[in-house]
Amino acid sequence: MLTLDILIATRGRPEKLTRVLQSIHETAAHPEAVRVLIYIDPDDAETHAALPKIKQWVKSEHVKLALAKVLCGGAVNQAEAYTTMAIGGDGDIIMYAADDIEFKTPGWDDAVRKAFTDQKDRILLVWCHDPAREDPFPDHGFVSRWSVRCLGYLFPSFPPAQEGDHGISFTDVWLKPLYGKLGRLKYLPDVTIEHVHWKTSEDVPLDDNYVRQCILAELHNRDEMQRRVAEMPQHARRLQKYIDWVAAGGLERVGFVQ
Repeated sequence: MLTLDILIATRGRPEKLTRVLQSIHETAAHPEAVRVLIYIDPDDAETHAALPKIKQWVKSEHVKLALAKVLCGGAVNQAEAYTTMAIGGDGDIIMYAADDIEFKTPGWDDAVRKAFTDQKDRILLVWCHDPAREDPFPDHGFVSRWSVRCLGYLFPSFPPAQEGDHGISFTDVWLKPLYGKLGRLKYLPDVTIEHVHWKTSEDVPLDDNYVRQCILAELHNRDEMQRRVAEMPQHARRLQKYIDWVAAGGLERVGFVQ
């Protein structure tokens, strides 16, 4: 059975973090094959204070979900945090999740596994229905560990192109066009993972996390974004080489069993 690593970068939202962990456990068909990795800032006193209680719940007898790692890093951007978690895990499938989502469909993990099992080389971007979205978009999605091995990242983070520029990192806005170039996008409309978002949920306030990571980052990096997007075909070629190698019998030649 393919194992899943669910990556969650969180800050100042221990109640939401607890709820997403509970929803994973309550809805996964095989919670014992699902592991969670959490990234916390060192100055996030609220989340650090809540961790002992969260760990105690995970270790309780009725919970089969595994809290694989809690990583505490410095002030890095989202892309670096998620790539650190991805490299630190060992699941066959990697989900870039968040602390403000809820898993709604029982057996969602089996549906995700099937999508990857049906694709021999596992090079695929999979995402599920989100009621907060009018258009299907992979705000929170799944890729394979082979993808991370080929690219060297889950999300790319680029240094400044020249002195005086901002560096830039990408998340979902990079992955969809990247996998789209390869024709490797898979949307699961019958599986719901809901983003409990301030734009669509009346009782959810706008907070500093969203403004800092989404709005300000985009305003600062528009020019750099265009420059880096032009490099995307080079990244797609890395994945295509692996796809071609698998199609030519590479896995069988090296005796790798998936």
